Amino acid sequence: MQEFYHCPSKSDIGLFQDMVKDRPHLYLCSVANGSALFEGDVTYVGSANPLAPIGKQLEYLVQCSRSYWKGHKSDKPVLEVLAPVGSVQITASADW
Repeated sequence: MQEFYHCPSKSDIGLFQDMVKDRPHLYLCSVANGSALFEGDVTYVGSANPLAPIGKQLEYLVQCSRSYWKGHKSDKPVLEVLAPVGSVQITASADW
């Protein structure tokens, strides 16, 4: 893992926290100008229907992965921003 995961707004932080309850450490950060950022919708990072045939599960997961990495947004996106290591400066610990 060579990136930091960021949420672009406070509302996205709340949505993201609901999805990853086991990661309570949040920090307010600034990102260096000109950094190569990627914004993805984490609603595409999920699980397939476990009752579906394995081929259908894999097909679904591949489609979700492609949608995420192409930067597509779902109807109710939960956004995260990936930034390269070295481009982020922690400015404060955050209790949202």
